Amino acid sequence: MSHRCHAHGCRVEVAPRMLFCKPHWFSTRRALQEAIWREYRPGQERDKNASERYLAVQQLCVSELLHKRTCGLPSSTASMLAAEYAERAEKHRERAIADGAGDPFESLERRPKKPEPQLSLFGGSCSGGKP
Repeated sequence: MSHRCHAHGCRVEVAPRMLFCKPHWFSTRRALQEAIWREYRPGQERDKNASERYLAVQQLCVSELLHKRTCGLPSSTASMLAAEYAERAEKHRERAIADGAGDPFESLERRPKKPEPQLSLFGGSCSGGKP
């Protein structure tokens, strides 16, 4: 039985334990790659019994790839599909939490916010009226 890359629309055959083909895997951000391996259970590709935590992260990965438009779809179509995958990811996440398995997204790093510019009315390095 063949196993294909799980990126939306990709037809590349990959080893059964692999989620994506190489191009799609390396387009996935590192935090999600690590989360996939953390949630992967050896043998789940044979018994077809992946955990809710794994499925949540897997669906999130596919959603993010669609946002990056790695599938060649028009942006409006890719955005719509990405939202569907994200919604499925959230449902798996909620089931994992309800089952007591914890939040599969809690370890994902968030992009740091850009620091707010510091505004100062009286501070600064002016001396003698010179800037």
